[in-house]
Amino acid sequence: MAFPDFSPGAGEFILDTDASSRVGLGAVLSQRQADGREKVIAYGSRMIHAAEKNYCTTRLELLAVVHFVKKYRYYLLGRKFTVRSDHKALQWLASLKDVEGQCARWLESLQNFDFEIIHRPGKEHGNADSLSRKYRKHAGHESCPSCQFSENVPVVNAVFGSGLSSKEVQQAQVAEKKLAAVRSYALDPGSNPSAPRVMSWEERVLWAQRQLIRVESDLLYFQSPGSGCQKKILLPPALLPKVLSELHDGVAGGHLGVRKTQEKVKARYWWPGLSRSVEEYCRSCVHCAKAKPGRSNRAPLQPICSEGAFQRIMSDIVGPLPKSRGGNRFVLTIQDSFTKWPVAVPLSNQRARRWRERFLITGLRTLVVLNF
Repeated sequence: MAFPDFSPGAGEFILDTDASSRVGLGAVLSQRQADGREKVIAYGSRMIHAAEKNYCTTRLELLAVVHFVKKYRYYLLGRKFTVRSDHKALQWLASLKDVEGQCARWLESLQNFDFEIIHRPGKEHGNADSLSRKYRKHAGHESCPSCQFSENVPVVNAVFGSGLSSKEVQQAQVAEKKLAAVRSYALDPGSNPSAPRVMSWEERVLWAQRQLIRVESDLLYFQSPGSGCQKKILLPPALLPKVLSELHDGVAGGHLGVRKTQEKVKARYWWPGLSRSVEEYCRSCVHCAKAKPGRSNRAPLQPICSEGAFQRIMSDIVGPLPKSRGGNRFVLTIQDSFTKWPVAVPLSNQRARRWRERFLITGLRTLVVLNF
């Protein structure tokens, strides 16, 4: 990806759009570089609504063009750009006659832009086409190109993002007694071992999730349903302080909040009660408590009740302002709380004598509320 270049003589923007029936819309905004290559500026996609599922193919493709041209209008307005689509019928939009209804409004909204629609074969339009498709939630190893290796390469000693080596994790998993039962089941699922009679809360959670635990390269991994090929390391309790300290306090942690720290930990590890452990660690962080301000509770609102006109007067002074021709730099504002009748009086200074002279023109009142 690259930043957009708006300098004179910069390459043109290219907008690739596509629409999939009953699924969604996709687009890729690119810009041609000096060497002729195209670099992506932004990706975009959205699901189609219930009413849009009844649109024909041409109307859906036109909807994709209209939607993403408006979305990226800050890049495209005032510049000539190219729209590429795998639907050839869109090339004849400019020559259509007697267009009515929704399509007419769409075409009218596109008149503010200077662009040309070019047909692109579907085989070459995979960038926008993939963004308009529905992802496969339950993708197995057979359909995942990343999992199709020519041979299995043994892992000698891997280093994870939190400074843990595979050997260190393996030794901690073997030494942890709470993982013994699920480790035996993962090594030989067909044996169907019986659950221990006495188990802690963590052991009960692990035993309930035993079918999702795998052993690869002598390491225990947790693979949640619907995650495809993504596996997370089953972290033993002995390594929790080191991992949480690295991912929250370390250079890559940045003392983020509870939610973002949980997302960072969940991307690599799993253990029973992960969310609660991360929350407790973040709440007890001394640096976060010192640096991050606490939530300030707002004072309850106090309604102002007036029974009649000019019983309660509200007053304030605005300024200093640029000096006027008469030498005034302040404005005395007076308003009746009941009728909202306003008065603005110019003042040369904020001295009490000047305020008294101007304010007494309204006479004495039951209550005067000042804000200065």
